[in-house]
Amino acid sequence: MRRVADATWPADALQLLGEAALVVAARLAHQIEPAARRCATELRERDWGGDAELADQIDAALAWGPPSALRLVGSR
Repeated sequence: MRRVADATWPADALQLLGEAALVVAARLAHQIEPAARRCATELRERDWGGDAELADQIDAALAWGPPSALRLVGSR
């Protein structure tokens, strides 16, 4: 996880990385936290369509903010 958190991330991969953080968060929250925080921050800074919502989902999944009304595709 540390390699992911320290690597250079291409701007066009942030949505994919954010969604991956959500999937991993339920099982490895303590390990994904640095990368997830960075991803949420960079998504908000980039501010492309859907970035703020995904950042909010990451925050909610790791209990850093209020629960999100959005759901992952395939979740019930």
